[in-house]
Amino acid sequence: MTDVWELVNPSDFCTLEGPRISCGIAALLLGTGQCPLVSTSTGDTVVPLLRLWAEDEQVAWIEDFCGGPINQYIREHASDVADALRSLVYGDRHGWEVAVAVQTDREAFRLAWNEQRRSSLNNMSERSHAIAERVLVLANGGAP
Repeated sequence: MTDVWELVNPSDFCTLEGPRISCGIAALLLGTGQCPLVSTSTGDTVVPLLRLWAEDEQVAWIEDFCGGPINQYIREHASDVADALRSLVYGDRHGWEVAVAVQTDREAFRLAWNEQRRSSLNNMSERSHAIAERVLVLANGGAP
C-alpha cells in the first residue's frame, strides 16, 4: 500500500500519494512553503508551514528533509516527484481509487472528478500536473 498525504490548504481537501520525500517536495513546489503536508494514517506533519520561517531556516529544513539541495533531489528523483505531483486528487482518496479503477479514460475522469470537488479558483490539480511536466523537462536537461 502506498502512503497517502493531505496537502493542507485554505480551500479544498486534497491528497497526494507516494513516497514521503517525493510527496513532501511536491507539497513544497505546489504550496511554495504555504501548504503543510500531513500523513493521513498518523496525523504527523511531514512538511511544516514554512512561509513564516526565516529564509535560512527554510533552506536548512529543506536540505535536511531532502538529504541535500532540493534541486539535486528533484534531478535524481524526477520521476517520483512528478508521480507524486500527478497523484493529487480532491476529496475522498478511497472513493477516487474505487471509481477510477473501472474507468477506461482515466485522464478525462481525473479532470471531471477534480473539477466537481474543487471550490477554489486555485486549481491545485492542474497546477500539480503542469509542475510535474516541468520537473521532467528540467531533469532531462530542458529549459524551464
